[in-house]
Amino acid sequence: MRIWGIGFDLSSQPNPDGNLYIESALKVCSGQFNIGLFRQGNLYPYFLSICFSILFIAESLLGIIKTPSDFLILNYIASPSNLLLYTRVISAILGTGVVYLTYLAGKRIFQPSVGIIASFFVAFSYIHVQQSHYEKEDMLTGLLIMVAFLFCIAIIQMHKPSLRNFVLCGIFIGLAIASKYLAWVGIFMFLVACLFHKSSAIPRKYIFLGLFSVPVGFLIAEPFALLNFGKFSADISSMSGVRELGLDRHGMPRGFFYITEHLKNGVGFPLEIIAIAAAVYIFFKCYRTGMILLVYPVSLIIFLSFYKAHAGYYLVAAVPFIAILASWFLNEIIKKINEKRLKNATMILCVYFIITPSFINCIRLNYLLSRPSTGEIAKEWIEENIQSNSGILVEGVYGNIIAGGPALSRNIKSLRNELEGVQAKGGNGNLWKKRIEFIQQNKELKVYDIIKTTNLTASLIGEKDPAYIISKPVYNYDNGYRVTTAAEREEMQDLLNKRYRLIKNISPYPLMDDTPYLYLMDFNKLRMVELMVPSKEKVIQGASINIYERQKNGI
Repeated sequence: MRIWGIGFDLSSQPNPDGNLYIESALKVCSGQFNIGLFRQGNLYPYFLSICFSILFIAESLLGIIKTPSDFLILNYIASPSNLLLYTRVISAILGTGVVYLTYLAGKRIFQPSVGIIASFFVAFSYIHVQQSHYEKEDMLTGLLIMVAFLFCIAIIQMHKPSLRNFVLCGIFIGLAIASKYLAWVGIFMFLVACLFHKSSAIPRKYIFLGLFSVPVGFLIAEPFALLNFGKFSADISSMSGVRELGLDRHGMPRGFFYITEHLKNGVGFPLEIIAIAAAVYIFFKCYRTGMILLVYPVSLIIFLSFYKAHAGYYLVAAVPFIAILASWFLNEIIKKINEKRLKNATMILCVYFIITPSFINCIRLNYLLSRPSTGEIAKEWIEENIQSNSGILVEGVYGNIIAGGPALSRNIKSLRNELEGVQAKGGNGNLWKKRIEFIQQNKELKVYDIIKTTNLTASLIGEKDPAYIISKPVYNYDNGYRVTTAAEREEMQDLLNKRYRLIKNISPYPLMDDTPYLYLMDFNKLRMVELMVPSKEKVIQGASINIYERQKNGI
């Protein structure tokens, strides 16, 4: 489930966050340990740098490469898809690891059958399968939280407190926070575990040392948060100004929207209902062992209720807790059946019924990801029909990445402009220098004078006046996720229609506002993916891409 479709859109490098992480990991590999960006945890790029080092050693032993420069050129400059695919495989492995840890947690807190069923639920959870395909930090965060939870279980169940469990629990929570800041709610999980410990008296120093271990674990993974505290605090403060992002809630409170939309579609409606029923049952029965499962998901949803950005993937680390809750409650109901065969048959039927909606969505997504993308098709068309070194203004850029669009090779002029921008911000620009060197040595490559912008505007078109324009809005203008206003967009389109002519349109099928890997996936549109149509070649993933050419007689 996590490997099928993992090679989606490799030539277009669609995920801006993923490429940011890969380039940050390459910085670490080159000796630049201070990544310099603290808007999200940095443990993941540090972790990737270790994985890249292992790949470097393997390729060196096999005689594929000889120097670090060879590694960079082979795996990221000449073929960016190499590291992209390698990083996605790592995510798939981490996601599979979470499935196993879910089994262990269910087994230890309840019994083996609960662990088996819970791991089955996680294995086919749509949101977990989806995020296991991406070069993002969520799978690492989820794995670290589950390790911390195993220590929470040990704290609850041991008759004699062990300092080791308290300290290690705190360290792994700290590591998870360094991977994704949202994991800070794991601290509540630790405190509740201390409250529910079987022994009536836990030495206070154990609780204090456990809490002290959280920042220790965080600083082990993110030492420059302390060493470069000014930048760290500035980046954290800037996150409070994040605009409202996500699917249109139609006025619905964020927390309620997570429950009725993101969670329902992320794990499947039947699983969500059973988990909610289990939570109600546990609450009224004051079942302490079960209550520990509620802490992380409930704390997370409460916090997200006040966070302006909202997306289903924020819930990924909570999926194993929800799965264990549902598995335990289902087991409690079905064990009342006395006849063994009937009991087993009922359990199997119920489990398959529960995972079916999520499983079908997984199939749709993986099939869609295995199909060609609009970005790949556009790249091929441009290289066949537009002359090398032509000036192209490209919309839909995050930093260095043309997200979801055609990842065209830049010419030396374009790369030098980017290099100046990187150096102006304090970077050494070594990656850009290598790219320039590679283009100089491979003059037969199709390259273009790329001008990048997040969103097209009339003033930008008038200022740059390029030969070609690629219009590919990353944002869905109907759901509130926008940077420019609708009026500004209309003004831009009017100027575009006057000065340019549309020479190529590449649209996905089914028609989607956002690419399935840009996290704002509308689940209703995902369900439009047809699995049984005779002409499956018409299914294309990605966002609509329009290619315009400047008219000679344009105004």
